[in-house]
Amino acid sequence: MSHMSAERMTPPLPDYEDLSYRDLEERVRSLSSERLRELIAYEQSHADRMEVLELLQDRLTRARDTDSGDGSAPP
Repeated sequence: MSHMSAERMTPPLPDYEDLSYRDLEERVRSLSSERLRELIAYEQSHADRMEVLELLQDRLTRARDTDSGDGSAPP
């Protein structure tokens, strides 16, 4: 599989490539579901770090719960 086109993608967050795991954890808290999906796609096509993907997937799940407004997400 060629990564030529994926490498030309710009990161969905400024300085994404330089963020530590902790910094990334802080930054993704305020992102919309759409932005989180963009980050997941970017990460999968670049570094593909399992711990980062788990963080992003977990945040996406929480964002969807909050977006739905059903009150099931913790505060």
